Amino acid sequence: MPTENHNAFISYAWVDNETFVAGRTGWVSTFVDRLRKHLGRELGRKEQGDRVWFDYERLRGSDNVTNEIRETLRASRLLVPIVSNGYLASPWCRQELEIFLDRHGPDSGRIFPVWMSLTDEVPPAPLDALLKYKFWYEDEARIRRTRWFPDIDPTDRDYGDMQQDMARDMTVLLREIIKREQPDLQLPEIGKKPPCVIEGGHLILVNGGDADAEQVMCVAERLWEDYQVGSVVPLVAQKDKSGHKPSEITKDLRDNLGMCTTVLQINCLGPDKQVYQHLVEYQKATTKLRKGKRPPSLLVCQGAAARLSIHPPGMQILPVNGDCASDCLRALVSELAR
Repeated sequence: MPTENHNAFISYAWVDNETFVAGRTGWVSTFVDRLRKHLGRELGRKEQGDRVWFDYERLRGSDNVTNEIRETLRASRLLVPIVSNGYLASPWCRQELEIFLDRHGPDSGRIFPVWMSLTDEVPPAPLDALLKYKFWYEDEARIRRTRWFPDIDPTDRDYGDMQQDMARDMTVLLREIIKREQPDLQLPEIGKKPPCVIEGGHLILVNGGDADAEQVMCVAERLWEDYQVGSVVPLVAQKDKSGHKPSEITKDLRDNLGMCTTVLQINCLGPDKQVYQHLVEYQKATTKLRKGKRPPSLLVCQGAAARLSIHPPGMQILPVNGDCASDCLRALVSELAR
């Protein structure tokens, strides 16, 4: 029996990864890149997230799955089929499913189908009963659409939430499998909540507009997990503000500004009006500090397309590209280490 070297095998039809504009990344490639990062965070080790096998080189044969693909499937703990009409029409995808089922059976719980679209025909078992991760929706005209297709839509927060939920579900099973296979391998504990403040250390207020809420939470969590640096996310930057009056949200931001040592304002997606208001509140809070108290340093992680119309004294811009959360985290830690 081959060693299971891959946490997941991505099974997909090439037609679903075609791009409409040269040089852009296909839908499946975008999905896999983000899934790797989610798994790395949930498993607590980047290298574990990277162990997702994805065929970039079109290694499949003209008629049948190659021996290399066959052995890779047998060495994979989980199967992630990208279900679509293209997937069901692909003989290679059906063969990959059959090979995985031959090894693990239909009731192993190791298959995590991603529904890129609703299919015209009923998928084979057990896919037909595994409908949890649905990445298509009906618009107001009841027309079926695929999320983030053909272009990335950062305003569609459901895409990221569903992908994070999927990664967490995969992680629960992967931990059980890895523990059986490698009892000496230590993975970070699930559900360990960091304290907000480290005695004598930093307390970072991580803030951002609604479009950057996912990045804000990611940075705040990883500050503790990776660097044991305390953080707090104000109500204004949290996804769910329901149940709080505007006055309560503003007071919470001002209270947190008054006790933190550093403010990290993430400004990759904005919106600009919110970021502007956050910085106005920062400026108001610093003018109300008691005499002799040093105001928190202000660092703004800013994406290439973002612009600010306000520059409070002492504000430092940290330019970021690519993965906003990772770039912000690296830039912040670099400043704290000085």
